[in-house]
Amino acid sequence: MNNSAQRNTLLLVKQYEASPNEYMEAEEYDLICDHYLRMAQFTKAVAAIQKGIELHPTYTPLYYQQARCYMEQEKWDLSKQTIQYAIAQYKKRIVSAKKKLSAAFWDNMYEALLLNGEISIR
Repeated sequence: MNNSAQRNTLLLVKQYEASPNEYMEAEEYDLICDHYLRMAQFTKAVAAIQKGIELHPTYTPLYYQQARCYMEQEKWDLSKQTIQYAIAQYKKRIVSAKKKLSAAFWDNMYEALLLNGEISIR
């Protein structure tokens, strides 16, 4: 991490510590947790990641950070369960996205065929 990124992260951590209940983006919680883990402040890391997951339950990298927290505390089973959960949620989102894209594709194809006069509505 370069000096500018470190300064930005430290400012973000100070902002979080001053107002832990203030809304932050998922990526910001990710950075905050990473900072606390690098500083071996595991209690703070867990609190930040729990808040991040509460607000952004579909942001997969937060679960990776949660698993890191568990690993640092030698809670191996919880770390494994967290990673498995994150993978399952990620797979669900991929399947859901594929279905939505497929439906959108066929809707667009139907409209194109209608516009080109290749099919008609009777």
